[in-house]
Amino acid sequence: MRDQKTLTIIIPAYNEEPTLAAVVAKVARLAERYASDYEIIVVDDASTDRTGAILDDCAAKNPHIHPIHNPKNMNFGWNFQKGLELARMHYVSFIPGDDDISEDSLERMIGAIGRADFVLLYHSNYEARHWLRRIVSKLFVCIVNLLFGLTVRYYNGPAMFRTDILRAVPITTFSFAFVAEIVVRLIKRGHSYIEVPMVLRPERKGLNLRVFRPRNTWGVVKTILRLWWRIQIQHKI
Repeated sequence: MRDQKTLTIIIPAYNEEPTLAAVVAKVARLAERYASDYEIIVVDDASTDRTGAILDDCAAKNPHIHPIHNPKNMNFGWNFQKGLELARMHYVSFIPGDDDISEDSLERMIGAIGRADFVLLYHSNYEARHWLRRIVSKLFVCIVNLLFGLTVRYYNGPAMFRTDILRAVPITTFSFAFVAEIVVRLIKRGHSYIEVPMVLRPERKGLNLRVFRPRNTWGVVKTILRLWWRIQIQHKI
């Protein structure tokens, strides 16, 4: 039903001065085309450039845009969960503010609204990523699929979920594994999903070494092991 094709888009943004306005405009165009109503929750994660000012300017021009300004940096997973807490629409999606993903790719995801309980994007041009990120990403996908008997193509890209089913699953981490935790739980609960390809632009910021810090790596490992124990051993989803 069209009245259920309403969409909340969460855009976490940290120092995205060069790209944020374009990303917000792009997302608004697509939401207006495919959703009967929408809201864009943009979380400025204590940026040190003009990201916050650009966000406020966007919000002044479009009442569908709701700005949040974090007083300190909280990271992507926290920002997503804050946006989910505030989401008012039937579907909820998250999209980075760095403009790394082509408009056609986002259109494939948003245009699939209502076709399944959730929609996942996967890489169709891995060569656009640094070789180290390609290796780590593919290894992560293989490990998660092996541990849980799945065939998901990619776990860490933008996605769109029915808001009610997303709120029904526990999200126990702010680490980079939060999307994998959500996806595994939803599939194991029997929810339907589709996967659509995304085309990535060359990385504007280069390799983000923060991803590979010991604290971040341990957070991912701990989340996946805890999830495996709960689902595969305790049979709790």
